[in-house]
Amino acid sequence: MGPSAEVLRDLHRPKPLRLSALFLLDWALIIACAVIWSRTHVPLLLPLLWVVIGSRQHGLAVIMHETVHKRIATSWDASALLGRLAVWPLLISWSSFRDNHLAHHKHLNEPRDPDLQFKLNTAPSDWHFPKRPWSLIVLLTKDLVGNGIVSNFRRLARYRRGGSGDYVRARNGRDPLVPRLSVIAIFIATWVAVAGLQSFALLWLVPIFTTLPFMLRVRSISEHFHLPIVSAESTRTITASWFEREVLGFGPHMIGYHGAHHRYPGVPCHDLKRLHRVLLSDPTYASDCCTTSSYVLGKRSLVKELL
Repeated sequence: MGPSAEVLRDLHRPKPLRLSALFLLDWALIIACAVIWSRTHVPLLLPLLWVVIGSRQHGLAVIMHETVHKRIATSWDASALLGRLAVWPLLISWSSFRDNHLAHHKHLNEPRDPDLQFKLNTAPSDWHFPKRPWSLIVLLTKDLVGNGIVSNFRRLARYRRGGSGDYVRARNGRDPLVPRLSVIAIFIATWVAVAGLQSFALLWLVPIFTTLPFMLRVRSISEHFHLPIVSAESTRTITASWFEREVLGFGPHMIGYHGAHHRYPGVPCHDLKRLHRVLLSDPTYASDCCTTSSYVLGKRSLVKELL
């Protein structure tokens, strides 16, 4: 027996204040890191700041993901506005991501799944598991020591323009070029004017090309790779701690409850944990749900499964 229609209606209801609060919290933490650096300039703090800002950049990408599923409002205009404000500073096209991501849901793990094909076509050996311990260490850390520049430029090229997928292209259209460039220019100019060019380069650009790709790689592996033959929604759910999700940035805003997300994509990310618990009342989902308790920490972590 699965969740009742009443419970599902409540879970699907957009909660714009909660999603907007997550958006503002991500930016508040980024600003706090910039303030800390401007007042200290202690080099030893930089790795910590890169982790925090990378995790919040990942959080903004999750906000974009939510707006693609219209979780800020039933209006596409409102969803697109918040989504674009979340990811234009990350140099990503909201429209292009939307086309690709909805095609991913439509063709999950099939030859027409754009996410799967992008990964297998660009670096096929990265996505085959299990791996030997040293190979896994190299894979999970190479983004932090330079490969993140390559992987992120590939990602930016993939999402640089709107309308790149095969899903609702005509209705979606492209990200308007002038507003997009204006927002990016204002963002960069404001940061540089307030905190300086060094601050922008160290605290915004370095995480985009190091910690953020590292976090995205761990999350990508956790979601759809090295799964059991039978797994609910062909994905893995990570019931990780707040520290791994939000501080280490592997699954911000509860996006790690990925089986529940693929079962009901219209449920906002902040309610996915609740949805997962409700779905466990369905014996089929409960028996097929591939669940791991952490990403990299503990005896039942994702890393242990990949060896």
